[in-house]
Amino acid sequence: MPEETKGQVIVVKHELEKFKDLAHKLNYVLTRQQKQYGVLVFICTILSAILEMIGVSAIMPMVEGIMGTDALYGKWYLQPFIAIFHIQNKSTLLVIVCVGVMIIYIIKNLYFIAYTWLVKKYTYKINRELGVRVMESYMAQGYIFFVNNNSGKLIQGISGDVSAVNIIITNIFNFMTKALSILIIGIFILLKEPFISIFLLILAGICVLAIQFSFKKSMHRYGVLQREAAWNLNQARYEMIQGSKEILVTRRQDFFKKRFVDGIREQNKCSIKIEMAMTVPAYIIEMACIIGLIAAVTIQVAINGTSVDTVAGLSAIAVATFRILPAVGAVSSALNAMQSSIPSFNASYETIRKVNELEEAMAKNMQREEIVAEEDIRLRDELTIDHIYYRYPNVEEYVLKDVFLKIKAKSSIGIIGTSGAGKTTFVDVLLGLLEPEKGRILLDGRDITTLGIQWNKNIGYVPQSVYLVDEDIRANIAFGIATEQIDDDMVWRALEMAQLADFIRQQPKGLDTRVGEMGIRFSGGQRQRVAIARALYMNPEILVLDEATAALDNETENALMEAIDALQGEKTLIVVAHRLTTIRRCDCIYEVEHGKLVERTKEEVFGSSIS
Repeated sequence: MPEETKGQVIVVKHELEKFKDLAHKLNYVLTRQQKQYGVLVFICTILSAILEMIGVSAIMPMVEGIMGTDALYGKWYLQPFIAIFHIQNKSTLLVIVCVGVMIIYIIKNLYFIAYTWLVKKYTYKINRELGVRVMESYMAQGYIFFVNNNSGKLIQGISGDVSAVNIIITNIFNFMTKALSILIIGIFILLKEPFISIFLLILAGICVLAIQFSFKKSMHRYGVLQREAAWNLNQARYEMIQGSKEILVTRRQDFFKKRFVDGIREQNKCSIKIEMAMTVPAYIIEMACIIGLIAAVTIQVAINGTSVDTVAGLSAIAVATFRILPAVGAVSSALNAMQSSIPSFNASYETIRKVNELEEAMAKNMQREEIVAEEDIRLRDELTIDHIYYRYPNVEEYVLKDVFLKIKAKSSIGIIGTSGAGKTTFVDVLLGLLEPEKGRILLDGRDITTLGIQWNKNIGYVPQSVYLVDEDIRANIAFGIATEQIDDDMVWRALEMAQLADFIRQQPKGLDTRVGEMGIRFSGGQRQRVAIARALYMNPEILVLDEATAALDNETENALMEAIDALQGEKTLIVVAHRLTTIRRCDCIYEVEHGKLVERTKEEVFGSSIS
C-alpha cells in the first residue's frame, strides 16, 4: 500500500476513534431517561428523512402531468383515485396530483415544525439538567472547592461548558437528519438517473471530506481558544462589577475597560472563525454541485435528448439536488460545530464524572440527614473542639494544630490573634465549611459530621463582609427561603434581637423595603444588623461573629455591640475580633498563636484598662 494511502487510512481511523470516544462520553453524560427520549427523537429523525424523500418524489408526477402525457394513468398510487372518481380527463387528474403535492408539503412542513420543537425541547432539557448537576457538584465539593477555583472558570463550567453538550447533541441530530435525507433522496435519484446521481454524490462526498480534513484541527484549536476567551471575559466582567467602587476612586476605568474589550475581541475573533468555518463549506459545496449538475445534465441531454421521460427525470433530479445541497452543507456545518465544541464538552464530561463520584456519597449523606432530621437536636450542655488539626491542600504547614476547646452553652468566648494566625480558618472549620484532617467537633458529645442539617440549624454566622441580595428586607433576613414560606413573625423577632426593628418600621414599605445590590442603600452598621438578624432568623443556639465590626467606626461599633451584648446569656456567642472592645464582655478569651488556641486572662488582654 502506498505511503500516502496508508496516511489517509490512519487519519480516517483516528477520526473514527474520536467519534467513538465522543459517543462513549455522551453515553456516560446522559441519564437513562435522556437516552430513552433520544431514541424517540432518533425515530422521528428517520421519519423526517422519509418525508423529505416523499416530498421530492412527489414533484416528478406533477411535472409529467404538466407536460400533458398519459403517464399519470399508469401510476399505481393514482389508480384508487381514478377508479373512485371515474377520472377520464387529464386536467382533472393533474389537479388531483397538484392538490396531493400541496397536502404532502403541508404535512411535511407541519411535521418538521413539530420535530424541531421536539429536538429543541430535548436538548434544552438536557442543558437544564446538566447545568443543575454541575451546580450540585460544585456545592457538594464544599467551600474549599470555591476557594481553590477561579470564579470565571466556575461560571464558564456552568454556562459555556454545559451549553457545549447542548450544541453537540443538537448537531448530532442535525447530522443524522440531513445524512438520512441525503441517503434516502440519494437512493431515489439513483434509481431515476444513476449516472447523474453517482456523479453528484461522489462530488459532494469529496467536498465534505476535503473540508473536514482542512478545518478539523483549526476548529478544535478555535474551540479551545474560545473557551479560554469566555473564561477570561467572565472574570473581567465579575472583577469590573465587584470592584466598581475602587475602580472609580482610583480612576482605573481604562485598565479594566481594556481587559473587558480585549476579552470580547478575543472571543469574537474565535467566534467569527468558527462561524465562518461552519458557513463557508455550504457555499463551496453548493458551487461545486451546481457546476457538476449542469455539466451532468448537459451530457445527459446531449446523449438522450429532451424526451418527456428525460425532462421529468431531470426535474426530479433538480428538485432533489436543491433539497440535498442544504443538507450536505448542514452535515459539514454540524461536523465543524461538534469539532469546535469538543474542548468545552470534555470539560463538562470531567465535571459530570466528578458528579457521579460524589452522588453516592451525597445520597448516603442525604439518607443520614433524613434520619437525623427527625430529631430536635439543640446545644444543651457544651460544644467541644476536640484536638483539631487543619492544613490547606498542597500546603505542608498546619494552620491549626491540636486545637482543643470546650464552650459551655449560653456562654460567650472571644477569639483574638494577629492577621494570618488562623482565626478565620478556625471559624470555617467550626462552621463545617472545612473538614479537619484530624480531630472532631462535638455537639453535646455528638460528632457534627453525623448531624447534617441539624448542625446548620444550631449555628448562625455573621461575617465581616455581608452578602445581601437586591431584594427586600424580608428576603434578606430569611435568606434562601421561598417568599411564600417566609414567616414574618420570625423575621420581626430576628429584627428585634438585632435592634433593627424600629428602623424598618419607620420605612414606608416596612419589610418590603429593598436594600439594593450588596445592601448599597443601607449604612455599614445597618448591613451588619441585617446580617445578625439573618443569622438569628432560624433561632440558632450558637452565634459566630467573624470580625463583624472590623469595618465599622467606633460609634457604629458601639451601637452594634449593644445588640450583640443583649444576646449574652440567650445564645452561645463566639466572637472573632481584632478590636479588643468587641470582646470586652466575653466570658473567656482565647488567642490563636502559631496554629494553637491559648487561653488568655482579661488582665493579659486588657491590662489595667479592664473595668
